[in-house]
Amino acid sequence: MKNDVVIYDGDCGFCSFWVQWLLNKDKNNILKFASLQGSYGQEFLKKNNLNTTDFDTIYYHKEEGIFYDKSNAILEILSSLGGLYSLMKVFKIIPRFIRDEVYMLVSKNRKKFAQNNCLLPSPSQRSQFLD
Repeated sequence: MKNDVVIYDGDCGFCSFWVQWLLNKDKNNILKFASLQGSYGQEFLKKNNLNTTDFDTIYYHKEEGIFYDKSNAILEILSSLGGLYSLMKVFKIIPRFIRDEVYMLVSKNRKKFAQNNCLLPSPSQRSQFLD
């Protein structure tokens, strides 16, 4: 079984909404999830010399040891779901600096888009979350 991890802002309702969406679309349970604020997320940030207090970026940590951030993370996560979501990689034709600018615009305003709702995974989904 794969152990690819989506590392996201656990205090963000917008982020939690999209994690729930991913949980519902990930029919093969290939994704694991960890908040940037949790022990897995903090260890990941430290290990990769990333800021441990800036939670504006999503990371996709592949089991092979590589990771993606910002717009590349989004495209890789969607692609990992398979099916039509794999077609999202076509957006890589857009230069990364443009994709990342759009990503950061959404990221900086994400708390305006959704309330700070806590994600409560179902019992069957709990195994997909790391501390």
